[in-house]
Amino acid sequence: IPPFEQSIYVLRSKVERKNIKFFLNKDSKKNKIHLYASGGMIFENKSYDCLIDEALKYKEKGYLGWKFRPKVPITNLSHEERIENPPDFDVKKLLFFCEKIRKKVGDDFNLMIDFGCRIKNFKKTIKLFDALHSLNFLFVEEPFKRKLSKYLEFDQNYKNKIIAAGENFTDYRIFSQFSKIKNVKYIQPDTNLLTFRDLLQIKKLK
Repeated sequence: IPPFEQSIYVLRSKVERKNIKFFLNKDSKKNKIHLYASGGMIFENKSYDCLIDEALKYKEKGYLGWKFRPKVPITNLSHEERIENPPDFDVKKLLFFCEKIRKKVGDDFNLMIDFGCRIKNFKKTIKLFDALHSLNFLFVEEPFKRKLSKYLEFDQNYKNKIIAAGENFTDYRIFSQFSKIKNVKYIQPDTNLLTFRDLLQIKKLK
C-alpha cells in the first residue's frame, strides 16, 4: 500500500503542478534538514583505522555526524542473512577503535554505530553501551534481533537512552508500543513501508 500511495501523490503533484509536500502538509515551512553520513562498513580482514579518513571527510563536509558498523565476515553474507543469523564481532577491537575515532574527530562531531542486530549477550551489552555512552555516541542502531520482546527485555536492565530502531516496523501500532521503551532514543521508520498517515502519527511519538 505505501508504494501505491506514494505513486498517487507523485502523479497528482505532476498533474496539478504542485510540490508533493503541498498535499501532505500545506503549512510546511522551509527548514534546514541536518544529515549524518552512513558508511564505515569493512570486512573482518581490514583494520578499523582505514575508516578514520572517511569520518574526517564527512566532518569537513559539514555533516552532523558519521555512522559506522562492526566488521563484517569476509564471506560477504547478504543483509538478509546477517539479520537472520547475526555474526559475532570482536568487542574489544571495536571499543578500542571507538576511543580512537572519538579523539580523531573531536567532541563536536556525532558518532553512531549500526550493530545490524548482531548483539546477543545482555551482560556484555551493558558494558559496551556504558562505554559508548561515556564516549558521547549519539545512538546505537538495531543492536538486537528485530523483535519487540528483545527490546522490552533489555529495557528492564538498562536505562540510558541510546538506542535507535524500528526501520522494519510496518504500522503505527507497533511504533506506539516501541515508543514506551525508555532506553530507545530515536524511532526510525522506513518511509517505504508506511503510509503517510502512519508517518504523521509516528512523528508525534518521539
